Amino acid sequence: MRATGQTHAVIAGSLGKGNLGDEALLQAFLGRHWHDYDVRSVVADGARAAPGPEVQVVPVPAFALGRRFWRGFLERRGAARAIVGRAPHAVRELVWLGGLLGPDEPHTRRRLHELRWALGFCERPVYYFGDAADRFDAAPSAAALVRLLDRSGAFVAVRSSEAAAALSAAGLRAPIQVGVDPVLYDRAAQRPPPFARTQPPGDAMAIVPCVYHRERWQETWLAAARSAAHHGLTICWVSFSDDEDLALCHELADAVRREHPHLPQEVGPSHVAETHIARAACCVATRYHAAIYALTDGVPVIGIAYDVKIARLLRLLGLAECAVEDPHAGRERIVEQVAHAIGAAWSPDYTGLVEQLAAHTRALEALTGAGDGH
Repeated sequence: MRATGQTHAVIAGSLGKGNLGDEALLQAFLGRHWHDYDVRSVVADGARAAPGPEVQVVPVPAFALGRRFWRGFLERRGAARAIVGRAPHAVRELVWLGGLLGPDEPHTRRRLHELRWALGFCERPVYYFGDAADRFDAAPSAAALVRLLDRSGAFVAVRSSEAAAALSAAGLRAPIQVGVDPVLYDRAAQRPPPFARTQPPGDAMAIVPCVYHRERWQETWLAAARSAAHHGLTICWVSFSDDEDLALCHELADAVRREHPHLPQEVGPSHVAETHIARAACCVATRYHAAIYALTDGVPVIGIAYDVKIARLLRLLGLAECAVEDPHAGRERIVEQVAHAIGAAWSPDYTGLVEQLAAHTRALEALTGAGDGH
């Protein structure tokens, strides 16, 4: 990404936790930008983020979010030294992979502290096709975060026009590139839309829950399971993040078993998640990348939109009616939505996606300096 000298990507996000979506984001970035950097470090919560011996993995340090400003100082200094020591004379860039900037103040404040820390040894941040919620500017730390992005000459790319509008509303003045999710972009590059099925439809419904906000959505997942029973489908509970969701899948299967003791059910751990999704008659996806996997495998999707990401993705494809944004209404409508998803009427409109894929290509060219002599 520079004409001369070493370049060093310092990659951060929700990495190392075994979440299939975050791991796919990391692989998508490394696969596409491996040759744009000479050195690569991943700041991660666990060793599972290590994609190979050529990539340094540095544990996420603690950030002082309260009055005890000294908390985690030695961890932060040690992590910075490990990163700089990997290539002392390299030009470093902080690459934020994915994520959602929203009105949740603790999360926004943590990202602000992470950015301040990284700019002590990185030249600029790269917000790599992340997201921002409609009310991001409501977080008290949002204004300070976007000011720091502006002052540091950040490259900002997001995966929806709504995210761009939210960052602008929060005061960001830097140019904002709009593309799509990097995993969606890579999968669309391999198999361009319209997405045909990669596997013949089976007699199962894949339901991908998520441990976050389980109290709000548990009855909706169970309603989807009852709808599967109504349509004679086997239920496959699919975990996209085993540390977080696998136990939840077993709990949901047990709950259904108490109502329908003879209904066929399976629980699929993350290493077979895509296999179960690709073979399903339809997929009820709460995890964002589960929806992407299903869509690009040609599987009809009902999106449980516990935040804005899935709803925006489905709107981009003209499938707003397939997004469940209200848990109470969702429980009542899910039978109708399942019938719609497994019927011939399920038909995405790819016009907006094709346009945004082209915009993503232009954003990548802007990031790497393709065609400008860099």
